[in-house]
Amino acid sequence: MKRLLGSLNPNSLFSSANFLNDYNFFYIILMKVDDYNMRKIIASLDIGSCYTKMVVGEVFKGRIEILASSYLPTKGYKKGIVTNEEALIDTISKLRSKCEGIINEPIREVIIGVREDNAEFFTSTGMTTLSGEEDERQITNDDIINAMQASTYNKIDNDREIVAITPISYKVDDEKVTGSVLNIIGKRLDIETLVVTIPRENIIPIAKVLKKLNIKIVDYTLTSIASYNAFKNELLEQNIGIIVELGYEKTSISLFNKGLITNTKLLKEGTYNIIKEIHNTYGLNKKDSIDALHNLGNINLDEASSSLKKTYETQSGEKITINEYELSNLIKPIIISNLKEIKRQINILTKKEIHYIMFTGGISDLEGFVVSLDEVFHHLAKVGQTRELGTREAIYKPALGLIKYLEDKTRAKEVFYSMLTEEEQDDLSTVEKRVDKSILSKLFGYFN
Repeated sequence: MKRLLGSLNPNSLFSSANFLNDYNFFYIILMKVDDYNMRKIIASLDIGSCYTKMVVGEVFKGRIEILASSYLPTKGYKKGIVTNEEALIDTISKLRSKCEGIINEPIREVIIGVREDNAEFFTSTGMTTLSGEEDERQITNDDIINAMQASTYNKIDNDREIVAITPISYKVDDEKVTGSVLNIIGKRLDIETLVVTIPRENIIPIAKVLKKLNIKIVDYTLTSIASYNAFKNELLEQNIGIIVELGYEKTSISLFNKGLITNTKLLKEGTYNIIKEIHNTYGLNKKDSIDALHNLGNINLDEASSSLKKTYETQSGEKITINEYELSNLIKPIIISNLKEIKRQINILTKKEIHYIMFTGGISDLEGFVVSLDEVFHHLAKVGQTRELGTREAIYKPALGLIKYLEDKTRAKEVFYSMLTEEEQDDLSTVEKRVDKSILSKLFGYFN
């Protein structure tokens, strides 16, 4: 089967077509496809202030296998702003080349994560009249899209872009419907939606950079939504909870209600604050400060050792040896203080009962971090875990979640999408093809 692609981004069906076409967006054609037994290759790109990550996954029979995952230090992008376009182009180009070298196929399309800065949330309603003969007015995907579009008509400012729109409830001929409304016969469809928008400046500079690299954006969503999808399970889908992303420059706290993001809060504190303290104390450069944090940082002081040490050269040229125990004593008070502020902000964000708090990113991989979580949150908070080999490090969680998000979205719309053509997927597969065998068998061991 060929890829079913058109010209607009599916997340922004209701935005300016000229804007989207200017920046190489795709729109996945809404065709009913039973794709459970079809292999789909999806690539994601997560651009952060510290690192840029790319993941390529194969979706087959409801499972995701990671074909390539890699990251590089980000250059030319700080605090959500492209500060040096050529430097960012070089970063993404090198990262794409690394992943292309692993899968030996071109990466021309990606789903990307965008920052939550100045995100706005609101609920709305829309309706559409069903077309067709009296006894043939079955609701189609197009009818749902038309009703969703009506729910945003004249409600989005020109300087903002829809980043997520999710149906909350349906009515067919004034009768409430639970579950799917596809193929129900009626005359009128009413829909209530949750709409999330961001300033266009959050995405336009990235879109310009990717256009110069001839990389098309097949979809995009908030990185917090991506992280939610990385961890999504029955507990998360049925309850109210929090996703905390410990970013380099900022920490995002996002409230989810049965799978729907309803609010988010950004804190200025991030991993940068800890790295800055290491720099100020020991005189190390940024690279060595990050290295010390991740190699010697152990938040559980009962297990931190003074015999585990590493020698660095300071920016003044002196040699300095740092051990795990002293570094952990330096950073733990900062981390505990940050966690207490996160807890305070969660209490401000919602007064409803919280069933889960999931941490990811930044320092969540540090030794002993869960001990600090228990100190502050008393076992309610956990570090998000995924089972996919190749993306178990915290740094990859949003990029993995982007793939899961796009897969869930296209399957819900009964759409087939794959980054590669049928011929390219045949080339990627093993010579001895088996219907139930993953392409991963050819690529095992190539993760970077």
